[in-house]
Amino acid sequence: MLTVAESAALWLSTTQPHERMMLALLYGTLARPEAALDIERSFVDTDRWLLTQNPPGRKQTRKYRPVVPVAHFLRAPLLAAPDGPLVQWRGQAISSFKTAWRGLRRRAELGDEVVSKTIRHTMATELRAAGVPEAEIQGFLGHRAYGGRTEVYAKYRPDFLGQAVGVIDGYMSRVRASCVLVLLILASQPTVTD
Repeated sequence: MLTVAESAALWLSTTQPHERMMLALLYGTLARPEAALDIERSFVDTDRWLLTQNPPGRKQTRKYRPVVPVAHFLRAPLLAAPDGPLVQWRGQAISSFKTAWRGLRRRAELGDEVVSKTIRHTMATELRAAGVPEAEIQGFLGHRAYGGRTEVYAKYRPDFLGQAVGVIDGYMSRVRASCVLVLLILASQPTVTD
């Protein structure tokens, strides 16, 4: 599990737009890394602020890819994203984030045990620690929390997975504050000149 300071270190270590978008998707959707790479701009319903993780035509597997509400911190990056894959390099889809992840992890000075899926575990732990109902956590993770035909329409409730979204936004506010604090500290340190 990552601390807020470690999450901030990851954000501060990004150097490319595709790195920032990938982190935003991992923190904001709790998607598995391979699922995040498949998400396209057209999967975002900006009228209802829902994000479909499963591409059209892809059969749902045991690793279910849910429809989740879009956290507030994630809305601006999604609106600014070009058509096509959200995580892209030079306009093309990325098939693997492993090389970029190793660079992020190295620059953030995190150990090899921290893999991109660690973000999913961190956020699930944050939701649990904040008392989010188990069904909401399962819904975000793509674990089958709801059964029956009428639950297909659950995503249209105004409060759909609302407690989880609140905790995600709260965590990201703490990460943002930590990033700002680090940058202020760095800016206030005297520079060494020759």
